[in-house]
Amino acid sequence: MIIRNKLNSVIRKSEKECYVQKLDIVKGNLAKTWKVLNAVTSRHTQSSVVDEIVYNNSIIKDPKQIANKFNDFFVNV
Repeated sequence: MIIRNKLNSVIRKSEKECYVQKLDIVKGNLAKTWKVLNAVTSRHTQSSVVDEIVYNNSIIKDPKQIANKFNDFFVNV
C-alpha cells in the first residue's frame, strides 16, 4: 500500500509538471491555453447522437419522431 501511495504521488506530480510546461509553451495564446485547460479537466465537446428510442414497446428511428417524443417528455416534466 505504501508503494501504491508513493507511485500515485509521483504520477500526480509528473502530470502537474507536464501541464505547467504545456501552459508555459502556449502562454499568450488564449485559444491554445483553453485547449490545454480543457484537456486537463477532461472537457470534451463530444455530443451524443440518439439514433433510436423505445417508446411504448416500439422502436422509433425517425429523427422527427424522436425529437417530438423528447419534446413531449420535457414539456410534461
